[in-house]
Amino acid sequence: MPVAWLMALAVGSLVFVAGLTLFFCGLVGGGDVKFLAATSLWAGASLTFPLLVAMGLAGGVLGLTALGVLYVRRYRSTGIAGVIVPDTAIAAPKLPYGVAIAAGAF
Repeated sequence: MPVAWLMALAVGSLVFVAGLTLFFCGLVGGGDVKFLAATSLWAGASLTFPLLVAMGLAGGVLGLTALGVLYVRRYRSTGIAGVIVPDTAIAAPKLPYGVAIAAGAF
């Protein structure tokens, strides 16, 4: 079965350039950009859109999970001797979006 290498390369390059733009805006990490470009190159032109949709859904689940973790940290965290930890002491977690990219590729 023939493979459309040029189309896959074009789509992978387009995804990489879009990811690079998001990276320079500070919205995603460099590893996520490389991983997404590689998975879109692997998926090819015909499967890149389903890959992005599945990745977006997995990212939504990941974001809701992180929101739940933040809720638990903020409202249920206690320090030493039961003292409530102030909001400024709780750092916002970074989302490991590579998990969502891998779930979309799977």
